[in-house]
Amino acid sequence: MFPFTLWLMLLTAMSSGLQAQSQPNPQITQIDATTLASVLLTPNEVQKIKNIPLVNPATIKFYGRLGTNRDVIFNFSIARTWHRPQNIWTLIVNALTAFPSAEAAKEGLAVLSREGEQLSNANPVGDQSIAKFQEPKGEEPAFIAYYFTVGPYVAQVTVFGDPNVHGEKEMFVSHLEPAAHTLAKAQEEKMRPLLSGTIPLVERDFSSLRFPQNLAGTTLLGSAPVTPLEWRTLEKDTAKTTIAGFQKGATRSFHLMARPEEIARVAVFTFDTDANAKAFVKELTARKLPKIPLPPELKNNGVAVDVTQYEILEFRGAKGSRSVDILLLSPFGKIDKKEAKKDLIDFAKQLLAY
Repeated sequence: MFPFTLWLMLLTAMSSGLQAQSQPNPQITQIDATTLASVLLTPNEVQKIKNIPLVNPATIKFYGRLGTNRDVIFNFSIARTWHRPQNIWTLIVNALTAFPSAEAAKEGLAVLSREGEQLSNANPVGDQSIAKFQEPKGEEPAFIAYYFTVGPYVAQVTVFGDPNVHGEKEMFVSHLEPAAHTLAKAQEEKMRPLLSGTIPLVERDFSSLRFPQNLAGTTLLGSAPVTPLEWRTLEKDTAKTTIAGFQKGATRSFHLMARPEEIARVAVFTFDTDANAKAFVKELTARKLPKIPLPPELKNNGVAVDVTQYEILEFRGAKGSRSVDILLLSPFGKIDKKEAKKDLIDFAKQLLAY
């Protein structure tokens, strides 16, 4: 997996997308992250684009107000990455950032699009747009990125080249720009209804999963359904696209109030049998990762590990036919492992008992 730096740095490289209907509601003036996530591009929309090979989507990630650009004020940001199934290389980054106003979004556009060389003859997208090219740098592949505004939102659509291919700028632009522009136009079309008061109706309750909307000491950043393909892509598992016995799943991200740079990403799955829920937990047990000691009430139901490569702590447990997975991480820095281990255990107790 090659490293790259964008305004959304992705440490855990995320199906059918979110199923949504629309209804007019002119009283809605502010869209939350859960609703905005429903207008990210879906697999059906991405696979229609020429010059885009088969790609798998990872789970949608909610970042709240965290980010590398501290000199711009925004409400929240969300993102999804798309990966080649045979090697998990990142091929597409699709992200949306909500600003307080259309004017603030225009100012944010200049900040979020700082990286790369501007393409002067790029086709326009949205209310205002900037297209950037970045040549290959070591293991980092070339990319074309479109940044554009639609009302108070800034969208990013980046298409990456093959990290093993090097060449002249013209070659990369001719190959990557048409796909990036087509995806950007598709993203613009999905965002336009938000400005006219037509908002997607998205599932946000997940009561059938017994999924709490709050965890002690946190604020909710956003929620989204999860498919087995999205989860396997998140895990960078090139051999699997399914989860045995999977029935339904969802993810929620929570901002830790005591440590503002840290996030808890929680997934809850239901299975057809208790055995399949336990088998899903055993997948994490089998990984050769340092184990985190658990209290007796959790030890018999789950496992916790220190994913040292990515500065992530993870717990996975099952109770009956329901499984819980918790990731504690700092998207743009390092976690306080001593305190994070305490939170991991507390969250696991809350979720398994819910």
